[in-house]
Amino acid sequence: MTSDQDDLSVPERWRGKPQGWKIVLQERGLWPAGEVTHNCKSKKSKADRSHIGNACCARRLLSIQPDHLEQKSRLQEEIENRSYLCLFSPKFHCELNWIEYRWGRAKLYTRKNCQYNWPSLIKTVPKALQEIPSLLLLKYW
Repeated sequence: MTSDQDDLSVPERWRGKPQGWKIVLQERGLWPAGEVTHNCKSKKSKADRSHIGNACCARRLLSIQPDHLEQKSRLQEEIENRSYLCLFSPKFHCELNWIEYRWGRAKLYTRKNCQYNWPSLIKTVPKALQEIPSLLLLKYW
């Protein structure tokens, strides 16, 4: 769009201010003829993701746009702005989290090197955590 078209499509009162879904979709030429609901009225469960590609409502229309799909969260942007790497584990799958592998490795070391009494356990657990090579932790990612 050229700046002349921008001037025509966005009223003066809305320039530089947050806009609603309808205006954003109209600017992109995605607002269908007739009224569209803001939220999906589909009775599909959250587990059934088959309707995601369908533009059944304004929220869905906007959510499937490439710039919205590629947008990073504010947390991720802040972490990366400080030159750190931001890696998220899959949600609701704790067994896929790298820390579970670390604890498992530490427990294995503890079982092999502990005399199964409290004083021995106090000495062995910190050593077990230190014995895990950093390179191995990176492999778990």
